[in-house]
Amino acid sequence: MSVKNKVNNIYLDYGADLSLPITVTGLDLTGFTEARMSIRKTVNDETTLLDLTTMNNKLTIVGQVITINISGVESKLIPDGSVYDLFIVNTSGKALKLTQGKIQLIASVTRW
Repeated sequence: MSVKNKVNNIYLDYGADLSLPITVTGLDLTGFTEARMSIRKTVNDETTLLDLTTMNNKLTIVGQVITINISGVESKLIPDGSVYDLFIVNTSGKALKLTQGKIQLIASVTRW
């Protein structure tokens, strides 16, 4: 996925691992060392389904690429139509929202 628009949906296979690289264009990521992403059922929901950060290694920043990592076990916790947003933070603490969207869950026929 390339972040060009503010809204981007993520397609997630139920029960499968996801490693989704996002190439950031139009913004130099030098100095941005932290990223944060939350997934909730709805925007107004108080309960967070999944928190992804660079601190818990669910997000990585390498050059102009931010990679989202969700395990197969975690993917089973996310209902179809859930929402997310992704922020990056520079060394002075300035936060910038890169993108947001819905999680589109793709059902699986194969059972484990």
